[in-house]
Amino acid sequence: MPSGSISHLRVGTAIIEPVNEVRDLGFTLDSSLTLCTHIKNINYVDPAHYLYTNLVKSGNLYQKNTKRVVHAFFSPKLDYCNGLFYGLPSSKIQKLQRLQNSAILLITRAKI
Repeated sequence: MPSGSISHLRVGTAIIEPVNEVRDLGFTLDSSLTLCTHIKNINYVDPAHYLYTNLVKSGNLYQKNTKRVVHAFFSPKLDYCNGLFYGLPSSKIQKLQRLQNSAILLITRAKI
């Protein structure tokens, strides 16, 4: 725990201990406000890898439907609370951009 930080907070009879990160409404906020954990959680579900290995490669998903699946399941993860990404270092934004690019490549079925 950093120097000068509090060890606990008392609210009525409850004692609240500090934690390194908290998750609320699907957004993970860490104690240093770097959003590293939240971005890592978004990147954990890589749409290109998941869809390619499970659906596209097997030939069970047409391009129009691939677009629908990406917009239904992966776009919300990138868009949710995206206003909090304002002012982040470019290294963090690039991770999100790579994920978005992989989804676009999947939809268009472009070769790298």
